[in-house]
Amino acid sequence: MGHQASGRGTQVHAIVEKYLRNEEIDGYLPHVRQSLENLRPILDSRIGTIYGLEVPLYSTHLGVAGRCDCIAEFDGVRSIVDFKTSKRVKNKDKISNYFAQMAGYAVMWEERTGMP
Repeated sequence: MGHQASGRGTQVHAIVEKYLRNEEIDGYLPHVRQSLENLRPILDSRIGTIYGLEVPLYSTHLGVAGRCDCIAEFDGVRSIVDFKTSKRVKNKDKISNYFAQMAGYAVMWEERTGMP
């Protein structure tokens, strides 16, 4: 991933996290604010109770650790929510690693909290 893409992703994650925490979102560049505006309808209508943002997780069973963007009720179901910031929509066959990552986070979350 290029430096520019990494920086954009970091900024989008930061503004989304602030938005979900109901914090001020001043000082972001227009393209970052536009990314938030694009996500707001989904965030507002589909994210319910938030259990954690930027949640550090680990699993002794799997021997892995990571930081999950968001654990929240999504459409009423406790879910692992990860904010991907690719400029292009990717085909399902190109994102199998995303599913593995989310499954790992789910195992880590349940192992740490006892909540599925």
